Amino acid sequence: MEIFQYLLASALVYAGPLAGVFLAFSAREELKPGKRYFELLQKILLSLVIFFALSGLGIHNLAGIAAAVLSFLLFLRFWKDTGQWAAYPVFAVILYFSSHEKEAFFMLSGLMFIYGLPYAAVLMPGRKHRLTALWNMALRNISFLLIAVGMVFIAGI
Repeated sequence: MEIFQYLLASALVYAGPLAGVFLAFSAREELKPGKRYFELLQKILLSLVIFFALSGLGIHNLAGIAAAVLSFLLFLRFWKDTGQWAAYPVFAVILYFSSHEKEAFFMLSGLMFIYGLPYAAVLMPGRKHRLTALWNMALRNISFLLIAVGMVFIAGI
């Protein structure tokens, strides 16, 4: 995979929550009643990302799948405490390791972008100003961009 494609996909994934901010402001009245559905959608998309990441990395045996399911269930148990801030740094690592499988890479980057839409919607209800919300979301997820780009320049593709 070329570095340009990887960096472009990383920028796309990073733009997911930023696009979610715009969607949240365009449908502000739907945020409060839809919060539990957005959280459910986040969990479903996170499950899909983990499933396809494990499939793409070649973890097909029963022990690997059992370990992945157990770790995912533990992650969901502590979702309220860690889930909101931990997903995007983990996405950066998954994106880097999936960059060697082109089909898995593009599917995962698309799922990660879509994950950003409900992610931003869950975090947006109290925000009043668009630029402040956009800036906060950009800073909140800057770790994804730093890790994703840093891994390319440290380890290479």
